[in-house]
Amino acid sequence: MQSAGHRPKPSKTQNLTKTRVAELTPRAHQQYVAWDTAPRGFGVRVSPGGTQTFVLKYRNAYGRVRWKTYGRAGDVTIEQARRLAFIDIGHVKAGKDPLELIDAARGAATLSDVADRFLEEHVESRRSSATLRTYRQAIDVVIRPRLGARAIAELTATDVAKLHHTLRATPTQANRVVAVLSALCGWAVRARYLTSNPCLKAVEKYRERPRKRYLTPAEFRRLGAALRVGERYKRITPAAATAIRLILFTGMRVGEVLGLRRRAVHLERRVLELAESKTGPKTVVLNSAAVEVLKAWPKFASPWVFPSETRQEGKPETPHRVDLNRPWTWVRQRARLPDVRLHDLRHAFASIAISGKQTLPIVGALLGHTQPATTARYAHLLDDLVRAASEATGTTIAAAVNRRRR
Repeated sequence: MQSAGHRPKPSKTQNLTKTRVAELTPRAHQQYVAWDTAPRGFGVRVSPGGTQTFVLKYRNAYGRVRWKTYGRAGDVTIEQARRLAFIDIGHVKAGKDPLELIDAARGAATLSDVADRFLEEHVESRRSSATLRTYRQAIDVVIRPRLGARAIAELTATDVAKLHHTLRATPTQANRVVAVLSALCGWAVRARYLTSNPCLKAVEKYRERPRKRYLTPAEFRRLGAALRVGERYKRITPAAATAIRLILFTGMRVGEVLGLRRRAVHLERRVLELAESKTGPKTVVLNSAAVEVLKAWPKFASPWVFPSETRQEGKPETPHRVDLNRPWTWVRQRARLPDVRLHDLRHAFASIAISGKQTLPIVGALLGHTQPATTARYAHLLDDLVRAASEATGTTIAAAVNRRRR
C-alpha cells in the first residue's frame, strides 16, 4: 500500500525489531515516526490513536519529499515492509518515483492511499489550517483504521452506512466523519479513482442536538478568579492565561487566537486582520479589554503572537501553540465549570452581546459569521429583550387606551 502527504514528527533512529515496534506508545495530539537504521527513510509511523504503519520517506528526482506506506503493523511484518522499502530505494536511485509507478495501477489504490493524496494535493493547498486539522483527525482516527485497507474502487454505500452506524453514540461526530469521507470521495471521482461518490446516497444524517452553554455573571467571576490564581501560583502559563482572555474578550475561535500572527495585529486601528479563518479572511474589531491584553503581552522573536513553548525538529521557524487543553482543564476545574468547553466562551461572548441589545447582524459581524443562519442559533437569547419591549409597548398603549377623562 502507498501514500503521500503525511509529515509526522521524527524520532531518533534505532534498529527496529518486532519487540521494539510493540513497545512504541502513542503521543497525545501528534503522530511521529520511529526510524529504522536501514534502509534510510524507513520506519514505523505511530498515530495519536496508536495505529502503527510502516512507511518510507524519500525524495524523488524532482526534489519532492514523498511518503509511501506499506501497511499496518500486524497486517504486514517488519521484515516484509523492510524488504519492499529496499526495493523502492532501488527505484529511487534509478531515478524513478515508487508512488508514480503505482499510479499506473490506480484501480488497486486503497482508500488510505487516496486519502493521503487528497490531503496533500487538495486540502493542504485549498483549505484553512483548521479545516486541514479536522480532515486529518477524521481520516486518521476513524476512517483509515476502519476502511483504509479497502480498495477505493470497491467502496460502497453499504460501507459508508455501516461506518456511520458504528458512530451512532456520537451523532455529531458520525455526521462530520461522513462529510469528510464524502469530500474525499468527491475528489477521488474527479481524480478518476471512483466513478461515483458512494456517500451521496448512503446515509441519512443523525439529528444533532445543538449545544447551548452560556455563562452566568457568577460563572464569569469564578472564571476570572481562576485565571488570576492560576497565574499567581504558576498553575497555568502567562501565555495560556492571555490566550484564554483574548478568546473571552473577542469571541474568536481557539484556533484563530493560537494561530494569530504578529503582522495581523494593528493596535493603533484596534483590529486584527486575519488572512485565514474558518470562513476565509476576517477582520476582528478589538474592544478596550482586548487591546489591553495584547498591549501587555510581550513581543517575541517569532512571527506568532503565541509561539510554541516546545521546539520542533526540522521546522524553519518556531511554530505557534496548538492547544490549551491542559491549562483550560485546570481553569475550569478551579472555577467549578466542568461542563464548559473553550469554544463555549465564544457562545458566552455572543450571549453578552445580545443581552446588551445588539442585533443578530451585529453579533454575526463580531463573530465573523458569513451566513445569517449561523448567527440565528442565538435568536432565542433575544426572547427576554423582545418580551421586555412588548411589555413596555403594551403598557404605554394600555395607559392611553384605558385613560378616562375626568
